[in-house]
Amino acid sequence: DGLRILREERPNIFFCDLFLLDIDGDEVIEKAKSISPGTIFIMLTAYTDEKTEERLKKMGIKYIIYKPLEDIEMIVSLIRRLSSKL
Repeated sequence: DGLRILREERPNIFFCDLFLLDIDGDEVIEKAKSISPGTIFIMLTAYTDEKTEERLKKMGIKYIIYKPLEDIEMIVSLIRRLSSKL
């Protein structure tokens, strides 16, 4: 559904979880970047190891939010900051 929405609506910011039920987040981001290269991608993950972070950065993910999502204000602040740059 996320890729369909991305294709149809071209949001400026796109959130994606690293591990999904039917498709891997890596694959979603790869497809999403080809659909909408100007979109800012934010990855959500519970994996806080350096290897995962390094892999995401190599994919071009600049923003990673670690679960559990305890600091909602931090997420709101990030969205505001990114939105002001658009």
